[in-house]
Amino acid sequence: MDQEKIAERIRLARKDAGMTLQEIATAIGVTKSTVQRYEQGRIENVKQPVLEAMARALDVNPEWLMGRSDRREPENEIGFDDFTYALHREAQALTEENRNKLLEMARIFRAAQQADRNK
Repeated sequence: MDQEKIAERIRLARKDAGMTLQEIATAIGVTKSTVQRYEQGRIENVKQPVLEAMARALDVNPEWLMGRSDRREPENEIGFDDFTYALHREAQALTEENRNKLLEMARIFRAAQQADRNK
């Protein structure tokens, strides 16, 4: 992997997303200095899972972030882990009351789905 290209793309995607180094670090569970080292191309052992998590946090295609693709937009289909991450990311900004409403809505959808299966 080309560390300079990765660093440039992380920096570009972060600025476009309007995120701070700390916000990315918090979103992916690493320290701010780790994100900063990736962004500066100063990581000796580039870890693919960290780059994939960064790509999700920045809403970009992981292959683009790693310099393997020119397609910046993430894939349309999301897996369970990606969905869970996206839902978690969106719910963080909600009040506790609204998070509870969201959880209740999920329960309503699950009950309706189960009722449809039982028809």
